This record gives sequence, structure tokens and C-alpha cells, in this order.
Amino acid sequence: MKKLGIIVLIIIVSIIFLSFKNTKNYYKYTDNSYFAVIVDGIESSSIPSKGNYSVKSICSEGKAKWDYDEWKLQITDLTSTVKCVLTFTTVIPVNLATHIMDLANDSGSGVYAEEMSGGVVDYRYEGDNPNNYIYFNNELWRIIGVFSDNTHGKTGQKLVKIIRNDSIGAIAWDKNNANNWPSSSLYTLLNTNYYNGEDETTLTNCYQYSTTIAGNCNFKQTGITNTMYRNMIENVTWHLGGIASMTNAIDVYTAERGTTVYSGRPTETTGYIGLMYLSDYGYSVESSPCPRTTSLGSYNTANCSGQAWLRGNGYEWTIFPFSSHSGTVWSVNSSGNAPSSNARNGCATRPSLYLKSNVQKLSGTGSVLDPYIIVD
Repeated sequence: MKKLGIIVLIIIVSIIFLSFKNTKNYYKYTDNSYFAVIVDGIESSSIPSKGNYSVKSICSEGKAKWDYDEWKLQITDLTSTVKCVLTFTTVIPVNLATHIMDLANDSGSGVYAEEMSGGVVDYRYEGDNPNNYIYFNNELWRIIGVFSDNTHGKTGQKLVKIIRNDSIGAIAWDKNNANNWPSSSLYTLLNTNYYNGEDETTLTNCYQYSTTIAGNCNFKQTGITNTMYRNMIENVTWHLGGIASMTNAIDVYTAERGTTVYSGRPTETTGYIGLMYLSDYGYSVESSPCPRTTSLGSYNTANCSGQAWLRGNGYEWTIFPFSSHSGTVWSVNSSGNAPSSNARNGCATRPSLYLKSNVQKLSGTGSVLDPYIIVD
């Protein structure tokens, strides 16, 4: 037994020695930072050219993350000299939509195949906190699911829909209090300034309430500033059907794709950036604790909104209009219910979009600490 213990100790020491040996050569990165590089298990004196690599960074005396867009290390919280070990592992990209649909067969994945009206099958992330985090636009977003062409209008394609993890601010849906999405101030703001990563310096559409309280819409940092990500966004159909009184997620989904609208309003439009559908929120909880027959006006329970990952904080906009009034839109409130709100009010705004069908998953497990990394 003593001899076995000595052997085990020798093996452990050898592993530790080899680990340090593989990362013993550090190269200067900035005045206070150094890095060692391992590419597919072999030490290298330089960072490899941009390619199909999964990149892990482990640093001492600071925090850092790898910027896949600029292909460089971003170091934050630097307190003193920092040393980082960068590990590059070659991976084979897989289609993101296909990967998510395949997860529906795995227990505990959080992905569920939902049969919608008309026999259409969509794949949705459901539950309290599924592993649906994705790195997009240099920040965390979350995957709502994979949807058929009856949702986005791209014939024969399954597209991945994502939503920003955090709000870009409390912004009026429409400064003139009209629930006509294509002519609304928020539609224009999202599909021009936000989409192009611009500052709305003219203060035309950025308001927190009507035209009396100005907002802050400098999207040079938070907008889609990188053309690589902008090229991943599909120009799709957004359905604008509405309802006059709240009902369950099944009926809301049907109404969104219906023709019941306030007089003169369109039933659909096209665009790059939108908001979540109210049905997206309704289906973000598993049906076992919260039956699909539950009205979204009664979602303020531990079994419904308490288990719905799409629930945010405070009042949040959806794209779903009120059909019997010209100036109200359905929202999600702080308790998890779905009330109507005046379009001129400022509610939390989380941009939502559909990724093109050719977008691939490079790496990641979808967890908040290991989000999906994507390429086109």
C-alpha cells in the first residue's frame, strides 16, 4: 500500500511538472501583462491566426476574456503584473440551429419541441435558467429558440432567435403613443441607430416618456458595432397581430400571426431588430409547473413567472399590440403578469433578432460561464 502511495505521488508531481513546463515561456503582451500560448497541446511562441479555435484564458492577478471578433485578449481588473495562459484548441463548427434542435432529445437540456398551431414544431428553451447563453456583439445574449418559417417568413428555413440579456434602457415604444410598430419611434431607433451602432444625436426617437423625457441612445458601444455580427442578422417578417383581452400562451401565439389589429394597423412588417413576442415569454416556462392554458394575466406565481427565464426586472416591452385601442401595447410587468401599457411610456427594452441559417456554433456549452461562441 505504501509503495502504491509513492507511485501515485510521483504521477501527481509529474503532471504538475509537465503543466508548468508547457507554460514556462511567457511573452510580453503589454507593459504589465504576459502570456503563454498552447495550441492543440503544443507550446507556441505566438498567438495563432484567426481560425476555428476554442480559446480558454487563465490569468493571475487579473481578469481577462478572449475577443473572438478582434482576435485578441481583453484584460480587465488589472491590479499588478498579470500572466495569462492562452489555450487554443481546434474545433469543428456545427450548425447552431441543428445543434439546438438535437438537444431536444437530451434530458435536462432545457430545449423542448413544441407543436404549435398548424402542426408546426418550434424548439424553445424553457425553465428557470436553461443553458441558452450566447456570445453575440461582444456581450451576453440568450437563445429563445429555433423557429419555422411561419414565424420569420424565410421559406424552408429554421432560424435561431436570440434576445439581449440586459435591457438597453427604458425607452418609449412610440413617442406619439401609437401602437403601429413599423412607424413607431422604437422600431426606427432599433433598426437604424442601434443596428448600425450609432449615437442618436438628433434626439428624434430616443425618449423615456412621450417627447418630454429624453433618453440616452448612444449606441456606439452597445449597438451592433461590428460588421461581422451585423452580417449574421437576418431581415425577417415580424408578425403584428394583436388581442383585446389577455389569454393563454397558445392563443397569444395564434393571435400574433392573425389579422386582428386596431383599425388601419398592418398585420406584419420586415426588419432586422425587433422585440420578443409575448408568446415567447409565455412559452419560456415549462408546461409541467405552468400549464399552457394559464392566462398570461395570471402568470405572477412561483410556478409560472417564477420558472420563466425570460422574465426580466420591472416593466418590459413586447412587440404585441392591443387590438382595440390605438395607443397601448402588451408588456410584462415586475410581478410576471402581462398587462397593457401606453406606448408612450418608457419600459425596459431588450432587442431581439433572428440569426441567419448559416450561423455555426464554434464552441461553448451555453452556460453563463461558457456561452456559445458563433461564426458565420
